[in-house]
Amino acid sequence: MKLAALQQEFCDLILDDAAPDEAIFGTDAETRFGIYRSAYRSRLIDCLRNCFEKTWSWIGDEAFDTAARQHAILNPPSSWTLDDYGMGFDVTLATLFPDDPEIAELAWLEWAMQNAFASVDQNPVTLTDVQAYIAEGGDMDAAGLTFVNSLCTAPIRTNCTEIWQAIADQRTPPPSVIYEITQHIRVWRKGFSPHFRICNAGEAEALATMAGEATFGTLCAALDNSAGREAAIETGGTLLGMWLGDELVAGLS
Repeated sequence: MKLAALQQEFCDLILDDAAPDEAIFGTDAETRFGIYRSAYRSRLIDCLRNCFEKTWSWIGDEAFDTAARQHAILNPPSSWTLDDYGMGFDVTLATLFPDDPEIAELAWLEWAMQNAFASVDQNPVTLTDVQAYIAEGGDMDAAGLTFVNSLCTAPIRTNCTEIWQAIADQRTPPPSVIYEITQHIRVWRKGFSPHFRICNAGEAEALATMAGEATFGTLCAALDNSAGREAAIETGGTLLGMWLGDELVAGLS
């Protein structure tokens, strides 16, 4: 057997409790593989605990370890660093806890906050920069906005942000609530600190529009269709001012 094939079979045996390992590794293979499996999964569980401390606190040791073990079996590490291993854990949790959507949303929020903190540094565009751009003949109607790479958004339907904040403040978290109307959340880094904010459907749609390489004029035109021209210009200006204040804009193009 070639080394690569042996290594792959060894990995498969560690991942699969039911694999017939004694045929290859001897009669005491079950005992020895139990050690390997335990060490392998314990390391990955510890990794997920470090990444998702608030989710772990919310659902408790037993439920978290069960979910982490399931994630380790179905999603073995594929990156050069374990810093990436938490990617997709929220999907695993959504599958395992379909009746408790706040669990997966809380995990998504934790992962997004960590990614925002670790994102590459960028110099945000300021209001002064925009004023200078216009003064130099720049046309805002034709301008596109590039957002900072730490920005990510998602729809949510629970009070996961309230749960996150209560655990962060070392307070007793509130009971989970599932809202009738889906909300939207954006996560980004301002300065050296990650932030999150609930945004309405209009802002979420506007962010998606601009992220799709639309111009600011296109955005205002879309707002005009539903609110009228004057209200659209006011709304567009309000959104731009808020994005600049939150340091979401990385460039004008």
